[in-house]
Amino acid sequence: MNKQILVAMFCSVVMTPAFAESQFSGPYAGVQIGYAEGDDEGREYYDGAPTSYTQNTSPEGEFFGLSAGFNKVLNDTVLLGIEVDYDFRGEDDSSLQKSGGVEVTNWPVKTEVKEAASIRGRLGYVFNDDQTLVYVTGGYSLAKIKRQHTSLSQPGVVSSDSAWNDGWVAGLGLEHFIASNLSASIEYRYAEYSTEHMNASALWGDGTVENQDYDEEAIRIGIAYHF
Repeated sequence: MNKQILVAMFCSVVMTPAFAESQFSGPYAGVQIGYAEGDDEGREYYDGAPTSYTQNTSPEGEFFGLSAGFNKVLNDTVLLGIEVDYDFRGEDDSSLQKSGGVEVTNWPVKTEVKEAASIRGRLGYVFNDDQTLVYVTGGYSLAKIKRQHTSLSQPGVVSSDSAWNDGWVAGLGLEHFIASNLSASIEYRYAEYSTEHMNASALWGDGTVENQDYDEEAIRIGIAYHF
């Protein structure tokens, strides 16, 4: 009788199906759209010494892009993941340079954000019967920023700089399955980028440099297919 009980218990364990892996686990790819507002602050230097001239623009606009990543859910609730994305950006703004806080009409400046990308980690909590995820995200970010300074007192004289600025990004989001293998998400991010040392010889000739610092906030919504 004891052997029969042991055999029955063994068979019961072997035949019991393993707990289903979370539908959030595994690779995924998706698309996203969003809106970003930035702040581009600059300070002018001539031959290494700061001047009274400053510039500030606030680029804003829509964007759309692609994303892909991989998740692993531990203990049915804790999500660890990595994600990459690439955005086509449409943010821009123009303003006038200032001297001592007073606008100077001869020197308009413009900032445009053309592209952006990031690679980030994700840490989240899965709940609602494996349907919903809340998470935080953070990592490395890049943005291609074009800056242009024009001298209206010298027609045709323009200083232009277009470069990839790197920095960091962090945010939080909510993701929910809306159909089999298909999830929708909404996410907030904040990013800061390294200082760009822009040659601005159109303003005061050789030796004129604008140190530009850019940061932004963005809201994005996305759709992802989980393989």
